Amino acid sequence: MSNSDASKWSSYREKSRRLAETVPKLVVDDDQISTEIIQWIARSIELASSVVRKDVDNILSDNRSRLINSFMPTKIKSEFEIKCAFFQMLEYIESNSPLGESGGFIAVGSDFDAFQVILNIFSEADSTILVVEPYADEAIISRYAELCNESLDVRILVDPATMKGSFTAALRAWQDQYGDRRPLKARKTAQRALHDRAIFVDRQRVWTVSQSFKDLAKRSPAVIAEIHGDVGRLKCEAYEELWNNSSEL
Repeated sequence: MSNSDASKWSSYREKSRRLAETVPKLVVDDDQISTEIIQWIARSIELASSVVRKDVDNILSDNRSRLINSFMPTKIKSEFEIKCAFFQMLEYIESNSPLGESGGFIAVGSDFDAFQVILNIFSEADSTILVVEPYADEAIISRYAELCNESLDVRILVDPATMKGSFTAALRAWQDQYGDRRPLKARKTAQRALHDRAIFVDRQRVWTVSQSFKDLAKRSPAVIAEIHGDVGRLKCEAYEELWNNSSEL
């Protein structure tokens, strides 16, 4: 793949992942279609149009040209139809994108793929990992904390309004067993203050996660994407400040 093609597909991938993180609750009754839904569908149509135009030779020989038709407002029949069209496009973009970028698209039911993507991100850390999960339960500790290198300072930021009681029990059990050998800390924000699910590595890099960690790719495809540039830097700074201003659990 040439540098220009790699750049093109990386751009498509970044756009598609941002759309996947913001899929609205889709309502098919025309009287209830919100501005949020219209904007999301418009962005999806624009991206689908770009992908098809860049692959003109194959438009008539495969199903990709149907993506645009599936998104068109006159074709809206159900939330399922729209999401199927979107995630078909997302999977196609991911399959054509260059390899080597951590994160990725995780198909429904691909439990091991989800596990592997999280492991790859954790392996990037040299000193600290911060996991942000409003709906934290025991799985984020029993399933994912074990993946962290023993030398790392692991932190979990939760929302007290939505976290599960099993999370606190698992946290205490971990701390009792490992103590300072494998430090694990958790803090709680003000109620309803958390909306993102994310992984921060060494206070310098951040990946957004499209679903709760406990439900990754169980019922719908998931996307884990690294955020680069000023947006990533500002996100790191904002969540580090939020951690510092939150209460110990």
